[in-house]
Amino acid sequence: MLFHYHFWTPFVEETEKFYENNGFRISQRIGKYQGDFQMFNPPLKWDDFRDDTKEEMVHLTKFKIGG
Repeated sequence: MLFHYHFWTPFVEETEKFYENNGFRISQRIGKYQGDFQMFNPPLKWDDFRDDTKEEMVHLTKFKIGG
């Protein structure tokens, strides 16, 4: 692995799209939902949880490039 990055943001879907378009892959998603931290890692797609969670979550997303 050449580089990885952790990013807290309420705009995770948009941030993920930017990094994926620049060669990164998403390896981890952690979100606070209904007061508890939960995993939303790939292979889950945004369509699997977007409607139920997006307004309430703040995420940590781990991006990797290389290796």
